[in-house]
Amino acid sequence: MSKEITNLWISNFVGQNLNGNYVIENTFKNGFVFKYNNVNIYTFTENKIYSRGDLVSLQGIIKKLENSNSFYKSNNIYLVLQKPVIEIVEKNLLVQKFDNYNLNAKIFLNLILLSTKISSSKEILKTLQNLNLSHFFVVSGFHFAILFLTINLIISKIKYISKFSIFISFIILFCYLILLKFQISAFRAFIFLALVCFNKKYLNSKFKNVDILAFLAYCFILFNPCIIYNLSFIFSFTLSTIILLSNNIFKFVKRKWLTQIFIVILAFISSQLISITINSTISIFGFLYQMIFTPIFYLSYLISIIFFWQIDMCNAYFNFLNEIIIFLDKTNYLVEIKKQAYGLIFALHLMFIFLSIIIEQKRIYTNFVIKNHFLKYHQMFVH
Repeated sequence: MSKEITNLWISNFVGQNLNGNYVIENTFKNGFVFKYNNVNIYTFTENKIYSRGDLVSLQGIIKKLENSNSFYKSNNIYLVLQKPVIEIVEKNLLVQKFDNYNLNAKIFLNLILLSTKISSSKEILKTLQNLNLSHFFVVSGFHFAILFLTINLIISKIKYISKFSIFISFIILFCYLILLKFQISAFRAFIFLALVCFNKKYLNSKFKNVDILAFLAYCFILFNPCIIYNLSFIFSFTLSTIILLSNNIFKFVKRKWLTQIFIVILAFISSQLISITINSTISIFGFLYQMIFTPIFYLSYLISIIFFWQIDMCNAYFNFLNEIIIFLDKTNYLVEIKKQAYGLIFALHLMFIFLSIIIEQKRIYTNFVIKNHFLKYHQMFVH
């Protein structure tokens, strides 16, 4: 039924001649997406000079996309611009803000702050992927949490507005979300943070964080069922679920640093399992690289959001960061995975979720039994 409705809807655009200026919504390996009357249209091009947010002049004929796969479905792409004539009218002003920086600073600032890939970032992105570090450079809940805590800490120290620190922090985060054009991972992180804070402040933590995340995932899927094909959606919600459930499983561990290690290991395993569905190689030292790079990225992100206007400082620091990545890449050893077992990967994640539920239920039952025994003996003692 939904397929028939979609085909009927896109048939209204097929055959139309396009001639006008449009903003690039997102760029991919072999083209970019723009919106025409709120409909996503894909433009194939081998030219790598285009960036998200660029204003381009486009001419061509709109055709139905043939051989649609999960990638196109996940991005709501059913139409393509045939034989496009493309001219750049105006480059993305935000990307241009970093034109006076050196190449390394320009690449990393665009990735870290704007989640934007520029034409020169292809090589470094491939290196980060081989090192299993590429997720650090996609704006997600990890980044929003750091940004929220930093902004909230600063505002809470200002006497006259400290009472409104959370509210002001969310306004700033929302403005940042607009700059990111509501990317899935960033939008999910913003809504999740807002719901968690609301639940804690006004509902006395009535709902668990993992329940809030599940509700949020359900809303995303309800709004756009094809989003289940989107890799950003899969990574974002799966890893967040693994981290929240792991934190719940290991909360009995008294040494918090040990709990964090367990969580990092499980999150790494999960990310590796998902990664091999799109990349046939994994890094032998991937976990070690993540442990090394996590504090480095904390520093990199803080420098990016606080000192992005200091050109010389950013140039020097991101040259240093690039040298670290090059050094790690030289020590890297990749192993090829010949068979991609999608069913096994799904089953392992499902087993982990069921295991966490069983552990939680057992913990609740144990606490209930202990409480009942305590009350029983207490009553006996009183009488």
